[in-house]
Amino acid sequence: MEQLTNEIQNHTEELLTDLNFISDTIYFAKPSAEQWSIAEVVAHLYISDSVMKKVMTGAVKASNRDSNEKTDLIRTAFLNYDKKYNALEVLLPKPGVNKSKNEMLSKLAKVRASIISSLSEQDPTWLCLDFTHPYFGQMTINELGYLTLYHSIRHFNQIKKTKEAVC
Repeated sequence: MEQLTNEIQNHTEELLTDLNFISDTIYFAKPSAEQWSIAEVVAHLYISDSVMKKVMTGAVKASNRDSNEKTDLIRTAFLNYDKKYNALEVLLPKPGVNKSKNEMLSKLAKVRASIISSLSEQDPTWLCLDFTHPYFGQMTINELGYLTLYHSIRHFNQIKKTKEAVC
């Protein structure tokens, strides 16, 4: 579990550092009407991470399978940048995201710290019962940690492409 928490921490630091150097103009710019701005991506990450935190700390039960059984599948799905996915409706940013960059980065940092804390404090083998992913099904706390990491890495790649497109 320490490796996962370190990976999330290191990735989050890299993400937040990169975002801190983006001007507000670039942060709120949309590459096209159909594409998200960086502000919308950050809002989506915050919403998603908040849901993952609730699921990790919600109802659980002992699992009768390897707690990493779905980790490779999750990594492969999220790090395949050729494949496009639509976010679940509950995870969509609200139109016209206008919270300041600093406010959103602070909120994202706090929810990530909370996720890292939960991963460190809970049994990673427990199966989370409050959410069934449409593709991956029910996941262990450990798998939800990896989902959080790979989901964020995927969107960090999107942020980099958005920066290039709007500069």
